[in-house]
Order: sequence, then C-alpha cells, then structure tokens
Amino acid sequence: MLGIFITVLFWVAFLPVSASSMDIFLLIGQSNMRGRGKVEDQDTAVIEGVLLLNLQNEWEPAKNPLARFAQNEYDDRAMISPGYTFSTTIMDSTDLTQIGLVVDPQPTTRVEQWQKGHRSGLYASAVARTNTALALEPNTTLKAILWHQGESDAEQANAYMGKLKAMVADLRAEFKNPQLPFVVGELAQWSYPGRPSTDPMNRVLKSVPDSISHTSVVSSDGLTGRDKWHFDRESQLILGARYAEKVLELVYRGTPVVRGAVNGTFRPARVPDAWIGRIKSSQPFGVFMSQKMNNSVRAWDLLGRSSQRPEIIR
Repeated sequence: MLGIFITVLFWVAFLPVSASSMDIFLLIGQSNMRGRGKVEDQDTAVIEGVLLLNLQNEWEPAKNPLARFAQNEYDDRAMISPGYTFSTTIMDSTDLTQIGLVVDPQPTTRVEQWQKGHRSGLYASAVARTNTALALEPNTTLKAILWHQGESDAEQANAYMGKLKAMVADLRAEFKNPQLPFVVGELAQWSYPGRPSTDPMNRVLKSVPDSISHTSVVSSDGLTGRDKWHFDRESQLILGARYAEKVLELVYRGTPVVRGAVNGTFRPARVPDAWIGRIKSSQPFGVFMSQKMNNSVRAWDLLGRSSQRPEIIR
C-alpha cells in the first residue's frame, strides 16, 4: 500500500496546474529580464501562489530560474531575474490567491527585433505564448507587460522611442486593450570601462510616460552589477520589487505593502535580508517598511498609522 501511495503522490505532483480566474503578466526584453543574478539555495523553492507557463503550454508551479522556458526553448543559463521579487511582492501586496507569469525575453536583442513581423519571431513568440496562457482557463486576464531592454540599443538611443511606441501599440492591439499597462526599466548606471554610456538611453526610458500613455518607468538608481551590463543578484531582487511597485500603482491602484495590510491587519512579511535596516522616514506617505526584530519581520502599511511612515530604500 505504501508503494501505491508514493506512486500516486509522484503522479499527482506532475499533473498540469489549474489556474481559473487569474491575473497574468508578460515579461519580455533582453538578458537582464532573462536573469543573470546568481541563484542561491534559498531561491530554489516553489514560489507560493505563482504559476509559470512551460514549454508544454501548461501552467506549472513557478520556481527559479523563471526564464528557463523563454522563447520556446529550455535555457540552462537563465538565473535570478526581476520576475522573482516582482511576483512575490505582487502576492504579498494584494489579496490575490495566484498569478501567472509568461516569461519570454531573449538576450542580446535590439528593440527593432521585437517589432511585429520581424523575422526574429520574438514578438510573435511573446504574443502566441500569452494567448495560449489566456486560453488555458476562463477569466484569465493579462494585467501588464514588463519590459527590460535597451543595452543593445545604447548607442542608438535617438531612434528608440519611435520603435518602442510602435511595439507597445501593436501589443495593445493584439490583446485588445488600448490601456494595457506597460512598465519599462532603466539600464545599468554603474561605471564600467569600455561600456557605452547608458545615460542617453536612460533619459529616453525616463521619458516613456510622457510619450506613451499608461506606462511607468522603474529606476535603476543605486543598483550594482556583476559585469558591464547585468545586475547582480541583490540588484535583480530590488529591481523586481520596483517593477511590482509600478504595477501596483498602475493596475491595482495601490503601493506595495509587505505581505499586504488587508483591512488594516498587518501580517508577517517575506523581505530579502539585504533590505532590512536600509530605511528612510521622509516619504510623504509610506510605501512599506520592514524591520528585523528578534529574527522576525514586522510590516507597516501605507495607511498612515505611523507618523513616521518609513520606507525601505529600494
């Protein structure tokens, strides 16, 4: 009997996951969105409440690296990406029971290669995989697109905005949502010998909300790298939380709280240790703060219950 029980458990563990009534997100761009931060032991567990579209066009419980199925191929080089803390922050800051990720970036690509109809097939893959995800279960909704790209266009920043605008318009038409939120991320700001300056491209990216409606831009201020272009593990974690903050503002009309303060009730939080103690208290209203106390974490939300309204510096 024990052998039959174990066999049944093994079989059940590999059944496709059902995902009715779910918000999903499309993550595209180039190598930083695919992930180049080191995966550590604590990063390998299944991410609670988060599903990932796999190569069999089925939902499976998400775990790192999230971009291992990108562009219809298995990538054993994918590492920690912004999708990790993006998804955990969304789950921690809302009352959603689950979300789905379609992670489809491709390293070393230019914005031109992401245009509709380009022979690269990048746009076509992202659209096809997202439509597949939307069709898997009823009441599944694409809530936002996360974009991190521009390193390959760093020396042609002046030509970037027009191509980005065309791509966003085409994607919104594909998904029949002219107000589909689209969030871009800034490039590396650290100094590195021989690398083209990222200042011109970051100026373009900062101006995206002025040129394209229903968009936002994620800052790379203070982030650090593992090489000339790629964010290190800690910075990937911070970048993902910053993406979540923008999506929470655009989609859920809120700002992040740790583990969500629901009806004013504070709950335990999951916060990377690297953030603990990096706090400021001068924000006009709180985003969130966490503080390590006796090996536990407490969270204060944006409801203004503390006059200090402190915030993690992210």
